[in-house]
Amino acid sequence: MQTKIENIKLSHIQTRSTYKEETIDDLANSIKEYGILEPLIVREVNNGFELIAGCRRLRAAQKVGLTSVPIEVKKLSDDDVLFVQLIENIQREEISDYDVGKIFSELSKKLTQQQIAEKVGFSIRHVQRFIEHYKFCETSLRPIGHDVDFTPLKESQTRELRTEIKEPKVQEIVKDWDKAKITKDDLREIWREIRTDCGPEQREDVKNFLQTHDILTSLVRYEDRGNFGNANFHGNSPPFLLIQLINQYRPKNVYDPMEGGFTNRDVCQVMNVAYVGNDLNEENGYDLVEVDEAQIPKSDLTFFHPPYWDLIKYSSKPNDLSNAESWEIFIDKLRICIVKLLHKTKLLVLLIGDVSKPPHYYTPLIILGDFANRIIRILVHEYTIKTGLHAFYQSISFGQIPIVHDYVLIIKGDLP
Repeated sequence: MQTKIENIKLSHIQTRSTYKEETIDDLANSIKEYGILEPLIVREVNNGFELIAGCRRLRAAQKVGLTSVPIEVKKLSDDDVLFVQLIENIQREEISDYDVGKIFSELSKKLTQQQIAEKVGFSIRHVQRFIEHYKFCETSLRPIGHDVDFTPLKESQTRELRTEIKEPKVQEIVKDWDKAKITKDDLREIWREIRTDCGPEQREDVKNFLQTHDILTSLVRYEDRGNFGNANFHGNSPPFLLIQLINQYRPKNVYDPMEGGFTNRDVCQVMNVAYVGNDLNEENGYDLVEVDEAQIPKSDLTFFHPPYWDLIKYSSKPNDLSNAESWEIFIDKLRICIVKLLHKTKLLVLLIGDVSKPPHYYTPLIILGDFANRIIRILVHEYTIKTGLHAFYQSISFGQIPIVHDYVLIIKGDLP
């Protein structure tokens, strides 16, 4: 069905705060060559139609001088309109985390977070995080009396500042700001001020640990994992290893490209170090093998704890390293990830282990030749028996030598 553009009114319900003009221009060029391939979604109103989804297409069509556009008419309530706009923009990656949180916050006045999550295909925790991000921007980051653009900020970038302890300090820092837009660089400045003003606020267990483990050695062993991250997540990294690394190298920020059970996030919060995490299997996570390097944040220290090939299957996604069809493919993809991360960090810490598949034995140390001139240290992390009890006794029963260690490779990155 076609209708004249003049018959379409913009909706009073909008999920997005901003549109990038360059994307409108690109779409206009495409429409000029191929036409509008996907109808605009509208609902009937008095004397015409109200636009539900397709604002960019409409603006691009006007830009190239079209007088009519294809439409699809739907009967929708205001709540339905919000969901249609939200889902379309999320699928197209054209909506900011701030805008998502704003809409979730509005919807939560009428619906439960469970209902919202089911409608948009998110987990409840992700719905909660977007709402927390939006509210943090509004209550803590917005200087009094100012209209501020928060669309550049990702939910993950504000996560470590959204605590009862830190929010009052954030409000104090930004109260005199006069900014039209707040970016991740501004968040880093807030972090620096909070760390300078407050100093370390370490937990008692961390203080006690560092009193007896203040020196990092080439052989490390940890009797327990403490209260960090999801203790039931398969393949967790040892939290006290990162604590020792932070104590040794004093990074201002840490990046974890495969954060899994969020152990390192919790460690950084306790150690008062800025943290950014990502994971292929998170709702907004990216594929490290395929991702453009521009999306990888710069860091003082990157802690990279990839799967040990197929010992634990984390997902069926093609570039999940645990899903590699062969050891050779696994190593090739691991190498791609390492090279990308080295470009964006001062120090790369790679925690990885050997894999035994009798009669073959596979070790990731074969890639060391590619980075030989960058190696700072190789540590051996010794498992406690309880860490791998099943694998330990299974190896013995098959007459094999059990693997009771993995490696911590500390590699110099490209950043000065």
